[in-house]
Amino acid sequence: MLGQTLFGMPVYVDPSLDNWPKFEPSAKLLELMPPDWGAAHRAWCTEFFGTESKAMVVNRAVLVGPKGLKNLQR
Repeated sequence: MLGQTLFGMPVYVDPSLDNWPKFEPSAKLLELMPPDWGAAHRAWCTEFFGTESKAMVVNRAVLVGPKGLKNLQR
């Protein structure tokens, strides 16, 4: 995003950094479940625990999702 900086580092917005599940069942647990049940359990966990936005610093640049950018601008 042009003109946005955080502590002198440019801020870039990447929509893939929004809506990450806060909790996911382990891959080992999902392997032991029937595929339909595993998908339903994963969906339930996302609904129950919600999602979050990720942010990271790469090569002296800040990467955030659109929701994360709104939180930074507060």
